[in-house]
Amino acid sequence: CLDYALNMAVSLKDKGNNSPIIYFSPEMTKKQIEDRLISKIARVNGKFIKYPRLYFLENNEKITDENIDNFLKRIDYAREYLNGLNIIIDSSEAISALDIVAKSKKIKIQQGNIGAVFVDHVVLVKNGLSDEFKDIAETYSELRKLAKNIQVPVIILNQFLKDVKNASDYEPSIYNIRGGMSAINDSHLILMLYRPDIYPKLIKERPDLAGVAQIICGKSRETENFNYINMEFLGYGFREKDTVREINV
Repeated sequence: CLDYALNMAVSLKDKGNNSPIIYFSPEMTKKQIEDRLISKIARVNGKFIKYPRLYFLENNEKITDENIDNFLKRIDYAREYLNGLNIIIDSSEAISALDIVAKSKKIKIQQGNIGAVFVDHVVLVKNGLSDEFKDIAETYSELRKLAKNIQVPVIILNQFLKDVKNASDYEPSIYNIRGGMSAINDSHLILMLYRPDIYPKLIKERPDLAGVAQIICGKSRETENFNYINMEFLGYGFREKDTVREINV
């Protein structure tokens, strides 16, 4: 989910949207998020940024000074490209929904507009309530009001309940989302990322699903629900495939 959200942030800026993208991440540091963005822009797995020689070893390419120099230039270009993006990263560990609301409104006043607000991920946003479901419900409620009041899309990254991987039908359902009905009712659009190839038994039966990451529309208030958008999982992120089709698993 983090990779998809970062792809959206880069894509918005790449299309000439100069409004800031705000990314709240209580889980990761600003440096970790920046490294992932660089990985995506350079289109290489993040581990190769730290250990460039691994890139050539794993891709069976010859290690030469020229090849390493070209690879490092690729990383430097990605870093320079990232520096030109108006992405505001807030990695505060202890953050509440009201903190997110206040900071977002302040940035809108300072910069005039906001392209989007990302929250990664909702379970780590703490509002002081003892029950997790009530805490998540409070977060969804406050962020829904934020989206309405300042007219900005708020993208919330959530998780499925831990027993989803053991489900007999494999495919995720909106009813498996943490936060239950509060998360469902307060959302205008619910997209679920699904990678079939994490289930070896399923891939043995359906080898055509190997390497595919599907975006499943679980709910949409604004448009008609679609079935699937097929993406290709590349290790460092996702790339949309040319076709949109329904796959029954």
